[in-house]
Amino acid sequence: MYLYINESVYGIEPTPEEVDEIIRDRPDIIESGEEVRIKSSFSSIIMDNYELSIGWSTGGRFEYNSNGGGGVGFRLSSKSNICSAKLIIQPGYNHFKMVDQEQDICLKKLSFIKGNH
Repeated sequence: MYLYINESVYGIEPTPEEVDEIIRDRPDIIESGEEVRIKSSFSSIIMDNYELSIGWSTGGRFEYNSNGGGGVGFRLSSKSNICSAKLIIQPGYNHFKMVDQEQDICLKKLSFIKGNH
């Protein structure tokens, strides 16, 4: 599975340069059964209204040569929802489940904003 992770300011479209950077970004390659911890940047911790986008494809890096994929987005805020989640990707397109996980320290919270939930 190819895993793509991107942070941006919520509600603001990326500039053409940022889009080019996202397209050139190398995904993490995850083997079946592996787990990856995603940590937010310092900017997303000190500023409000950041968005964390997670996308994946299976069988191939790009949509045209993959056999499934999907994506989800979270808003990072100090005001609402859960501190930590486990995203479990299941076979098929956009099939996943989220499990709320408790943590001792929570600086920003995840609020689900897009994807099939």
